[in-house]
Amino acid sequence: MDYVLQSFDHPVRITKSPGGFTGICKDLQLTVSAPTHDEVETRLWLLIEAAYAERMYCAQPFPRSSKPRKGDLVLRPMAMTQAKAVLHLALRASGMSKGALGRALGMDYTGVGRLLDPYSGTSLGATEVALSVVGQGLALSPRR
Repeated sequence: MDYVLQSFDHPVRITKSPGGFTGICKDLQLTVSAPTHDEVETRLWLLIEAAYAERMYCAQPFPRSSKPRKGDLVLRPMAMTQAKAVLHLALRASGMSKGALGRALGMDYTGVGRLLDPYSGTSLGATEVALSVVGQGLALSPRR
């Protein structure tokens, strides 16, 4: 099986605007305004998290990352959100059903649902074990 590779880095541009700052993430078609630069950054990050969660719930493809331009800030979903997104992609690519994944992991359908639910408190270890069942793994690296 081929590896599921997906970049979750999304460039955002934050600029001064009347009354504060405006941030744009073209990859996800997001625009926010707030009084401070930090607040715009936080709001964009939360919206990126929500966009990934919605795509997981609706089984929609994840956005491709564009190349950052000079002056862009790069935001990405939390590591756990990325891990669950990779599990979604790997499960789809493997052709394995949720039921088959559950049998291989010794868990019921509800447990598999929690593994795939972006808002469920799943451990990174459990997600990594599930990925190994579909022939994938995780590689994490620190980012600035």
